[in-house]
Amino acid sequence: MEVAIIMMVIFLFTDIMVVGISMFAYAGKEEYSEGMIFGVHIPKEKVEEEIVQAIVQKYKRQFKKFQRWNMLLGILVCGLAFVGMGIFIIVWTIWLTEYIVGLYWFVYGTHRKMYDLKVSNGWVMESSKQIIYVDTEVSANADKMPLSKKWYLLLFCLICLVMLFPQMQTYLREENTPYVLFGITLAVNLFFFGFHWWIERRPTVVYSKNSQVNMVLNQLTKRMWTICLLACAVVNTAAWLYMSICMIKNQWLTSADFCIYILLQIIASAVLMGGLCWLLQKKKEVMSVNTEMIETDDDVYWKNGWYSNPHDKRLFVQDRMCGMNYSMNMAKTSAKIFTAVISAVLIGCAVWIAAILVEFATTEVTVEMKNGIMDIRAAYYDYQIKTEDILAVKMIEEMPEDNFYRSNGGDTEKFLIGHFRGKETGKCMMFLYKEETPILEIQLKDMTVFLNSENEKETEEWYNYARDRVVD
Repeated sequence: MEVAIIMMVIFLFTDIMVVGISMFAYAGKEEYSEGMIFGVHIPKEKVEEEIVQAIVQKYKRQFKKFQRWNMLLGILVCGLAFVGMGIFIIVWTIWLTEYIVGLYWFVYGTHRKMYDLKVSNGWVMESSKQIIYVDTEVSANADKMPLSKKWYLLLFCLICLVMLFPQMQTYLREENTPYVLFGITLAVNLFFFGFHWWIERRPTVVYSKNSQVNMVLNQLTKRMWTICLLACAVVNTAAWLYMSICMIKNQWLTSADFCIYILLQIIASAVLMGGLCWLLQKKKEVMSVNTEMIETDDDVYWKNGWYSNPHDKRLFVQDRMCGMNYSMNMAKTSAKIFTAVISAVLIGCAVWIAAILVEFATTEVTVEMKNGIMDIRAAYYDYQIKTEDILAVKMIEEMPEDNFYRSNGGDTEKFLIGHFRGKETGKCMMFLYKEETPILEIQLKDMTVFLNSENEKETEEWYNYARDRVVD
């Protein structure tokens, strides 16, 4: 029940944040702004034409309905955490896939429909054909716009420093978890640092014929992006320091500690998204009052919903439909390779997780006893016990009162299977039906094994086999 509550809260927060940010980021695409409607440049006098307004009204109705229903579904899906974790993850993944595909279909499908209408009617804006503009005054001040990268050095020092504490060194001799958390924290901060560096080196953008407006918008963009990235790195470091303090002080990590760690990472994501939403809104405000904005008609390169311009040397460009995003130039081979690799990894992970969930949903605990060996199997886990290695064996009616956490395994509504560790028990493996008793506890030299069966007599049979071979 505790795990279900924690998962429900985490995913509920995530679903509300995802839908809420998407609603904000893609709102107003039906309004004429910067010479565009739905990301397509058309003459302003054509906006009020009946065929354009028909597309606008249909999009507004369907988009609002789509977002409201998915907000409701995202909230309701979280209640399945109390039904079963496997069912919950599968249904949640299906909902998220439906939301992403539906969002893309609504936004970019309408964009393509508007582009086709523009081409068929010949609505070309002669004044906004693609021209390269350079603002030398803004470019000269580009280095002063982003936040300094030196703050990352302090964060890297803090991350590494706690690994030197004697208490941490003691814990490291018993556990590998600190190494995993340390590596994740370091890798995430390196990613933020690299992204910060790229934003800093990114060429300035000419938005207007007014240099002061260009200065404000470029400084606003670079400063807010780098502030958000640094804030995420700070929260990520704080999450690592919290876990480090728990390990140093208690020589242990509880489920609650891991939940706080995950919650802090979610907060970092919320900080990033919130900051970028604010940036998007401020840019809209500045652009809406400026009458000298430069409009460049490069719609042909965005007609498929992504950017593909063989004449552009840039790999990343600001997304046409969502100012918080960056898109890759799909005309470049590197972008195609990167997209293919990421897609393959994501599909592979989805298939792998689905296979694990199916295996855990259909598995059973089996023990094969022969030649003095107990071969225990369940899901993707197995462990062979040589009976001469057994120090003690006993039947218990409930698990020991200890603080266990899962280091590699599955915790479903029916099973506890895999590698666990107890603060008092130490390393252990579990092959347990949660609702079944008694439980067979087998103590080995460096590990304890807990297992049971849905059939009480079968558990007793395993017990008798192990007990009769215990070396006195």
